[in-house]
Amino acid sequence: MRTHIVYQSPAGEAHRVAVVVRDRREKIQSTWAQGRFYETQRHGMLNVVYQRFQGGTFIDIGAAIGNHSLFFAGCCRAERVYAFEPVPALYEHLRQNIAVNPMKTIHAYNLALGEHSRQVGMTPSSKPSAQGGMLMSKVDELGSGVPMQRLDDVLRGEAIGDLRCIKIDVEGYNLPVLKGATETILAHRPAIFCECETPKQYQAVNDYLEALGYRVWTVDGQPFVMNHTATYLWEWAGEIDFHVTVTTYNRPQELRRFLTTLMADAEDRSVICRVYNDGSDLPYTDLPQSTERFCIKYIDANPRHGKERYWQLINRTFDAVRATKARFYLQLPDDVDVLPGFFDNAERSYCAIDDPAKIAMNLYLDHSRIGKACWTKDLPRICRFGEVSVFKSGWIDMIFMAERRFFEQLGYRIEPIPLARWRRNPRLSSGVGMQISQRLRSLSIYQVRDCFLRSIPIPSLMHPDRPAHEDLSTAQLDPIHCGVASIPERAQSLKGAVASILPFVDALHVYLNNYDHVPDFLDQPKILVYRSQEFGDRGDAGKFFTVGRTQGFYLAIDDDILYPEDYVWRMVNSLRENRRRGQRVAVGLHGKIMGAQVHHFYRDHVRQFHYSAALDEARGVHVLGTGTVAFHTADLPITIADFEGPRNLADIHFSLACQKHGVGCLVLPRPKNHARTQKMAHDSSIWRTYRRNDLVPTELYNSWPDWRIRV
Repeated sequence: MRTHIVYQSPAGEAHRVAVVVRDRREKIQSTWAQGRFYETQRHGMLNVVYQRFQGGTFIDIGAAIGNHSLFFAGCCRAERVYAFEPVPALYEHLRQNIAVNPMKTIHAYNLALGEHSRQVGMTPSSKPSAQGGMLMSKVDELGSGVPMQRLDDVLRGEAIGDLRCIKIDVEGYNLPVLKGATETILAHRPAIFCECETPKQYQAVNDYLEALGYRVWTVDGQPFVMNHTATYLWEWAGEIDFHVTVTTYNRPQELRRFLTTLMADAEDRSVICRVYNDGSDLPYTDLPQSTERFCIKYIDANPRHGKERYWQLINRTFDAVRATKARFYLQLPDDVDVLPGFFDNAERSYCAIDDPAKIAMNLYLDHSRIGKACWTKDLPRICRFGEVSVFKSGWIDMIFMAERRFFEQLGYRIEPIPLARWRRNPRLSSGVGMQISQRLRSLSIYQVRDCFLRSIPIPSLMHPDRPAHEDLSTAQLDPIHCGVASIPERAQSLKGAVASILPFVDALHVYLNNYDHVPDFLDQPKILVYRSQEFGDRGDAGKFFTVGRTQGFYLAIDDDILYPEDYVWRMVNSLRENRRRGQRVAVGLHGKIMGAQVHHFYRDHVRQFHYSAALDEARGVHVLGTGTVAFHTADLPITIADFEGPRNLADIHFSLACQKHGVGCLVLPRPKNHARTQKMAHDSSIWRTYRRNDLVPTELYNSWPDWRIRV
């Protein structure tokens, strides 16, 4: 009789397979006749298999009539099942059950498995069929008529892929089966479900597998027992250093090069690298093979998932992660290469992050997304942990490093992404990174400050129509320094200015003029304090005190301004874009276009752009206000010596230096009140000091005979 049996998953998903029931009295077939799989009752082994192992390859040793093989193929989405059954009558029934289903993933063998290749006999049980007697035939090593082989020999040369678990039910013949499968076990480290009828059998199996690095699964300190006849689960307990997932499509040469450099960089680390080939058209040949410490598993993921079903491919990779214990997990594409010291640098940076909410670290830094929010509203913040500097980015792409908690938080699953996502805009990405970023937003996602990868200049196969301005090649971002000078009357407003700027810079240099003590809020790792008691009262030029000793981007700010969250990135990215075009500029929010003749510096200007006013487009100016200015030290190699002369005229000194070095001054577009002046009880501004008697600033300005707007 042909019928269907159904497995109802804990999530409510129903899986159906067809079976042929020949004998309703037999224990497996009697369960089938009720529409259920055998051994799916409470504490049934198949419930554990379903919850922990999906996709990949399964091996069913002692397959009998196919209950477990059909479950692996029909419920666990197995890509391949190797089923071994030595009893001819059971094997013939197994083949019939395979044939009545459309699945083509079960490969059945009429073999006994053991420690040697030989002929053996099968001794039938005296128990009646209703008690499973037909299923209890035992190996007779002195008999003949049944071929026996080692599992290692049968599978040698087979493209096994990702071996998830081995099930063994061989009526006590466990040790010979395991000994003949040792090479396979050590190469793939699958989970092993083994029936042990007696404590003596259990002890023998446990001793053998423990010697291979396995440990039995325990609950409340005791081995967990499944099924009516005691069945146990052993899992490999030797934790590897790195589990690396690589996805590839039509890039065999790039993959070959990438794996070769990755293996060389791993040195003596233990690594399992799973490579998922997403239905490539090109042949993948001559790929690197596993070594003793670096195990590579090649998995064909047909049919192709592409961008629209990439989430399904990632779910397959997450299934493998669930079954593998590692210190760290890496997700990498096939269009990058590792720079020397990749593993060292990645591990050092990740481990340095002292944050209990740390969940993952993006390993890639690209030109287009530096300083920008991605998939959330969170702008990246620069965090320093000892000698390691990283971004707290709030988003992640599929080039990351994480620990097991990352996958546990996601439930080892990406939620389905509907095709409607791409109807209006086919250029959108796969949506996987966006979903992860949004689902993990309450935790801390970081990004490397210095990229340890190198992008390969080849077109994107997942995003062939990516706009030209989206430069996702790897980038290096120079350090971002900031300087501010302050007087005691502005201690409270200094606190506000510092709080608004500090998260977005690598270091903040604070020059305190005539403070009798250092305020407590300046006691932070990224803040360096300099005092007039040691270096003299330098007025507003103190904001440039260290500029000659730093390299990279330099921002000067004032102690009476509150800076918006995107201020630093707006300034830095404007400089990066101008430098990419070969233009040497200093940028700011406040500036003046001066008249041809300047008799009064504070009055003789054609146009003034105040930092709190809106501006629609960038404008070149003669003079920049140094409370909102930024430049790159390679473009403008100034030092504190450039500010010698009249005090508290840093704006003119700075702009004079720009003229001398041929650097343009550019005021950037911004909305109204982008930066705001803080309210203070006493206005001690430099402008108020000089506005009625501006002889000194006017003479300083006119000391340069050829003022030009250079942008």
